[in-house]
Amino acid sequence: MKPFVPSTGLSAHSWMTRLTGIAVLFCLPFAMWAQGGDKELRAQADALFAKGAYATAFQPYQTLVGNNQQDFDLNFRYGVCALHSGADKAEAIKYLKRSTLGPAPNPLAWYFLGKAHHLSYEFKDALVAYERYRGTADKKLLAERAVD
Repeated sequence: MKPFVPSTGLSAHSWMTRLTGIAVLFCLPFAMWAQGGDKELRAQADALFAKGAYATAFQPYQTLVGNNQQDFDLNFRYGVCALHSGADKAEAIKYLKRSTLGPAPNPLAWYFLGKAHHLSYEFKDALVAYERYRGTADKKLLAERAVD
């Protein structure tokens, strides 16, 4: 059976190339919109996070971290939000651990990881994370968290 070739005189290969090009051009605006949407969503989530509205920022960060699981800062922020939103503490631990694997983890990642372990009754792991926090945070940050 011969492949379908339109009556334009084009070969099957060039016909497929044109169809592929049309499909890419059709999908390109949607891909660009999705990236812009992520930037807007990230800005909204970061603003909520900065205010300490962790439970409200949980859903936007959940979407963002699902799209980019290798971003250590997103993992940190999502883990903190998961910890404060009533989500399963194991989920918070998973993302906070992942955030500490980056080249320069946020010292607060160790603090919140310790808190998540503490709330999960995993006291040895909590102590290790708290000690790591104490060893990486500067004095100002340690003083701020001492009142928590």
